[in-house]
Amino acid sequence: MNINIQDIAKELISHHGFSSNTVRGFSCYIPDREPFPKTEGLLIWSFSKTYNRIETQIQKYSSSARIFRMKEMLGLSNEKYENEFIKLIQEYLIELKIIGNFHPIGSGIKLFGKVQVFNLAADLNSFLETRNELRGLEFVTINNPIVKFCESSGYFICRNKDDLITNKYFIK
Repeated sequence: MNINIQDIAKELISHHGFSSNTVRGFSCYIPDREPFPKTEGLLIWSFSKTYNRIETQIQKYSSSARIFRMKEMLGLSNEKYENEFIKLIQEYLIELKIIGNFHPIGSGIKLFGKVQVFNLAADLNSFLETRNELRGLEFVTINNPIVKFCESSGYFICRNKDDLITNKYFIK
């Protein structure tokens, strides 16, 4: 079977209720709620055409616009949002590293000016080498601490968690 990781990733985004855009690749994000446009949100990961990889962009969580939006949508004070998301982001990055093919990129980000973290990236071809890693990406995408927080806050509900897209492509 000829497998196109990009197509599977796009299907994963749609199937589980995330949103995507196609600026310089495509992304998987939790869409913002009213009054903000659903074309923006909490970025889970993005696909970079330039580098042919899936990568995080953790710096987007600590932008002043994101902090304001989280206050407006969920009533989170700046301090509560920062403290909660520092922990969630660190846990999310650990889960991505466990998949096996994600590695640190760049010089790091001082998240909320407090904690140094590194964005992670995985070459798309690496998902073909060990197909469990593609399943791992899907599982972490739908079950990571950021998604769980958003679900418990009523901000987002991930769909079809019991029906993994990767099952369609890979026999158990």
